[in-house]
Amino acid sequence: MSRRAEVYGNSLYDLASESGLVLPVMSDLQLIESCFDAEPEYYRLLSSPVIGKEERFGIINEAWKGAVHPYTRNFLALLCDEGLVREFSDCVKAYRKRYKEDRGIIDVRITSAKPLSEENKERLKSAIESKTGKSVLPVFIVDESLIGGLRVDTDGMSYEASLSYHLDELRKLLSGM
Repeated sequence: MSRRAEVYGNSLYDLASESGLVLPVMSDLQLIESCFDAEPEYYRLLSSPVIGKEERFGIINEAWKGAVHPYTRNFLALLCDEGLVREFSDCVKAYRKRYKEDRGIIDVRITSAKPLSEENKERLKSAIESKTGKSVLPVFIVDESLIGGLRVDTDGMSYEASLSYHLDELRKLLSGM
């Protein structure tokens, strides 16, 4: 993520936060992001230097007036004006990051060798929340190469309790003898 995207995303977050509009603006950003994903030509159109700024502003106004909050629409227009539409996705990432930080939410990736039951998923989530003191947004992944056990990854921290990891460690130890 570029420094500019971080500054723009954080600035929009600050504005939305001061106005009590954090969730509506985040929803708007997700809507626009999904539109860009679904229609790459629309994204290219707004980024094109061949099309004048006034025309691009008109396109934004026509497409989003009444569909998104004026803060969001004006933010997209500002990115257009500054030639930074290509930074939109990273601005959204910065906005989401601030949202999660302010609410003590962390993303956690939990990889297991076999699918976990809903009960085990909830137990793991609760244990991680208890250990970190934060709310957890878990993503559960199945990777049979782990053989057994779990791997938990979050914001630079990794906890490895898989059978394949321990077997690798044992191999390293035995090969050094």
